[in-house]
Amino acid sequence: MNSFQTKQSSLKDEAVQLLNEGVEQYERGEFQQALETYQRVLAIFQEIGEKANVEFVLNNIALVYSRFEQSEKTLLRTLDISGQESNPPIVRNPRRKKK
Repeated sequence: MNSFQTKQSSLKDEAVQLLNEGVEQYERGEFQQALETYQRVLAIFQEIGEKANVEFVLNNIALVYSRFEQSEKTLLRTLDISGQESNPPIVRNPRRKKK
């Protein structure tokens, strides 16, 4: 193996390790961290010409963005619902004993 191949192999190993880290972050719900990790992985795979892996990482990035979109829609729905209420919600204290 020449130095170019060694460098590419080393970068690919780093990218695979980061990719696994990104998957774990995604599974833990750490979407922002997963996105940042995937972007680093994407840059490495693009640099070394790993087209199939670039496509795979882009798919993972799309999954993260879909989670962001779902979160945003949920937030907007919640804000919309709370804006429609004319009376404050009734909150009961579960520790309070009835007389």
